Order: sequence, then C-alpha cells, then structure tokens
Amino acid sequence: GSLFVFRSLPEDGLRHELRIYRADDLSLLRSIGNLREPHAISLDGTRMAVMQEGGNRIELLDTHEGQAARSLDPGFTVKQLEFSTDGTMLYGAEQSGILIGCWRTDDGQRTGSVFPIAGKFGHFLPSPDGKRLASTGAGQTVAFQAIDGSSPAAMLRGHEDVIHALAYSPDGKWIASGGNDHSCRIWQATPTTPQAMGPAEFEPESPTLPDSIPVPKGGTAVWAKDSRGYWVGDGKKSGALRFYPLDKTSPTKDFSPPAESYIRLLPTPEGLALAALSWPRGLRWLDVPSGRWSEAWKLSEGTVGPIVFSPDGTWLASGGDDNAVTIRSRNSGEILAVLRGHQGRILDIAISPDGRTLASSADDATLRLWHVATWRDLGTLHQLETIERLVFSKSGDVLRGRTTSGQVRDFGGNGR
Repeated sequence: GSLFVFRSLPEDGLRHELRIYRADDLSLLRSIGNLREPHAISLDGTRMAVMQEGGNRIELLDTHEGQAARSLDPGFTVKQLEFSTDGTMLYGAEQSGILIGCWRTDDGQRTGSVFPIAGKFGHFLPSPDGKRLASTGAGQTVAFQAIDGSSPAAMLRGHEDVIHALAYSPDGKWIASGGNDHSCRIWQATPTTPQAMGPAEFEPESPTLPDSIPVPKGGTAVWAKDSRGYWVGDGKKSGALRFYPLDKTSPTKDFSPPAESYIRLLPTPEGLALAALSWPRGLRWLDVPSGRWSEAWKLSEGTVGPIVFSPDGTWLASGGDDNAVTIRSRNSGEILAVLRGHQGRILDIAISPDGRTLASSADDATLRLWHVATWRDLGTLHQLETIERLVFSKSGDVLRGRTTSGQVRDFGGNGR
C-alpha cells in the first residue's frame, strides 16, 4: 500500500489519535485526534468512516483532504464499522448485534441488511470479494454467510473460548481467528459445504426391523439396533425381551423386562448396556452381561423427549419439555451439566462422531451447538421453521436438520 496508518490508544480507552503516513518516506500526511469508537479506514487509506461528534450519524471522510464527503443516518446505534476491500461499500453492525447495515460509499445509499445465522453479530469482517461475511457472534464459532443470502451458511468450530479477532489473507482464500483459548486458527475462506464436497454420507434416519425377526404377539414391537444385533420387546413389564444377534451362528437370548412398561429401548454404543425408557421420565439400565436391571432414574422435571449416548458410552444427553438438555454420567446417574438457552421443548439431540460437539433443536425454531469439553454454548442458529430431526454425517463435517415440513437443511464447516 501507499499509506501507513498508526492508531494510538489513550489511557481511558475511549478516544484515539489516528496518524496517516506515506509508506515510501514515512512522512506524516494527516493526524486525526479525539477519534471515538467505532471508526474504520478503507484499505487504500483514502476513505474513513467515523461517528459524528454528539450524534448518531456516520461521516465519510476523505483522508487526504480531511473533509466529510457525506453523512449517513444508520437508523440504529452502531458498534462496529468496516469497509469492503475496494472501499465501495461500508458495513455497520447494530449495537445489540441483530443486524448489519450496508451502504454504497459513492452515493451513501443503503443497499440492505444482513442478519446473523448464529446468535448475534460480535466482530465481523467482509470478504475481499465482497460476497461473504465472517463473524464471531457465536462465541467459540466463526460463522460464514453470503451477504446477499444466496449460498449456504457454514459454522466453523474448533476454538474453545471466545473469539476476538478475524483477518482475511490478501487473496481472500484464508481467514485467521484468534481468541481467549490462546490459539490462532486458519480456515478456508470458502467453507466446505455439501454442495462443494459432494453428498455427505449419513446413517439411515429410520432403519427398519428385518422381516426375518418376528414381531411380538399383539403386533407392537419396541426395538433398537446396536453394533451386535437387534433388541426386540413388546413394551410390557410382564412381556418378552429378546436379543437377535447379527451373527447368524449365535443364538438368540431372552432377558427379563424392566419393572415398568417401556416406550423406547436405547442400547449403548458398545452394546454392553440397554436403557429402557418409561413414560413420562423414567429410565432403567440393563447390564447385558449379568442380565440385571438398575434402579429407576428420573431424567428430568418434564416429559422426556430425545435421548442420545456419547460415542464412548460414558454419558448420555436427554431433553424434553423443560426446555433444557441434561447431561448425566451413565454409570452413576450424576448430572454433569444442564444446558439451558432454548425457549421451547427439546425436539432432538445429536452428537458428532468425534464426541466434541453436541447439537440440539427445539420448537422455538433454533438449533444450538455445544462444546462437549466445557459444555459452553458455541452458538445459536435461528431458523424460519422448526427442526425436528438432527443427524451428523459419518465424517462429522455436516449437521443435517429436517424441518417439520420435511425440508432438509445442511450445515457444514471445517477448520484446521
């Protein structure tokens, strides 16, 4: 560049002095004092956006002349300003983070608004080509979205604490993020999406019971499949419960049913334990090697909905009409965490194959991501329609949501 910009921060942290130098000989071109936040300077150093003293208007300045080219009324309190790389657009984030306004710098006309896909906008940065927006409003997550909303959004997960800084590479191919976890992560600035990487592989959403396995008397089967075979029962406390191994050379095995009628069977990933869920919130464990059932657990204060196990089988997550996701130790039943934030009944829960991320959806039309190691909220994706079914792809790169109307929405993103 032809200019060098230096900004000093006084002790009170509220006002700045901005000095602009020529890059070739470092001679001082202009000094702007008593500059308050927020403000922005274009990449070529020719334009500057500042907040009008004593008001809420944005002034576009010519840095060479020091005069205001025009004044903009954002219509809201501005917390951050950024120029596009070519300086033709100015972006301003509303104080509460609910939207970003877009203006042309040549005539000051507002071209539209961008709304967050995850939580609220924190720090944001337009891409060099002016087509995408990266933001940190989701806490430990970098969110990517098209400014005009024309392409799929992506959530980049990997940080373990709040992100404070974003920077694009000059060619726009990479973006760096840094935060309180003392790490700097480099991401592809064109995040991998299902459209870009081809169809993601998923387990069948609704597996069926093979015709070779008989249905219990009465025609109603409560069944589940684990890595070793099929569990099939009739849901009655005095009925039958049988295990059908996938290995046809192994015999079937009968087990005593739990002490209550049950509506769902949930085997652990390794197949050494089986959970039987009774309405509205009870659960008992079957220790498969011994054939003994545990005492009854009360899973929540409300009616229980989805229940999933961690990939290693050491904990389980449950949700229901108490609007929370409860994490418990599988062995002791101790509550490890209660994840709150949803404003409606929990509809589904999914855990990534590597066990690092938990996703939850609720009938408040939001999808939330949680960091398993700390149980921190990674961000909220606000949807126009309720997502009632969640599943991660086999690789864990894509989270698929199915809405109440049957539409499929894929969310993806890889960091390194």
